[in-house]
Amino acid sequence: MSYILPWKLSKIFYAEYAVYADREYCSFTDDLSKTVESSHAIICGLFSLVAIIKAIKKQTRMNLILSSIAMGSQLMNSILYLVEYEIQTKDKNSINYNNPQFPTGYLLSKCPFMWVNILWIVLPSFSMCILLCSKNNINYLKK
Repeated sequence: MSYILPWKLSKIFYAEYAVYADREYCSFTDDLSKTVESSHAIICGLFSLVAIIKAIKKQTRMNLILSSIAMGSQLMNSILYLVEYEIQTKDKNSINYNNPQFPTGYLLSKCPFMWVNILWIVLPSFSMCILLCSKNNINYLKK
């Protein structure tokens, strides 16, 4: 039961993710992966943190702007990540190559742990639609 604590759950989640979804995810040698993931963590995380602070301070306009930036960076990262993963599953030299030892299946049907990435496309898209389509939010932004 203690594994659901945040400092333990993340280790288990990413270990399982690396084994069953993306074998290259925890690579310390791939400079592109390190750059994409670290820049994403900094940009999305920083803008999300400041958006939360602005929401607490009731600074709605800045909260909306910062939330939009954070969700946009999450969306872009997820799209780039899934496209790169799809390329890797077709590359015979990739550790993520679709083969009997590491089957991915049609639409990642044999790799359902990867589906969590679809949430990282759907949820930011949904958030951005709410932010952009709400009349209350548009009125805040016009001020």
